[in-house]
Amino acid sequence: MSNPPKISESEWEIMRVIWRSSPITAEQITRQLPDEIEWSEQTVRTFVNRLLKKRPLVLRNRGEVTCIIHWYLKRNASKRRAAPF
Repeated sequence: MSNPPKISESEWEIMRVIWRSSPITAEQITRQLPDEIEWSEQTVRTFVNRLLKKRPLVLRNRGEVTCIIHWYLKRNASKRRAAPF
C-alpha cells in the first residue's frame, strides 16, 4: 500500500473504535461507538466492508467468531491521514 487510503469521517469513527479495542467484531464496534452515533450493526458492517476494500483492515477467524477485525494503519487523527505499517 504505497499511498494511504482516503478514509471518510464515518470510517474514521469506526477506525477509532478499532484502535481502542482490536481485535473486535462489528457487533462490538456498534456497542462501543460514541452515544451520539446511532448506527445499526448493518451500517457498521457497510463501513467495515468499505474499509476492507480500501485495505486498511483484514478479517481473521478466531474459533467460532468469524468477523474479528485487525487494522493495519497507524493512527494519526490530528492530520486526518493514515500510514501503512
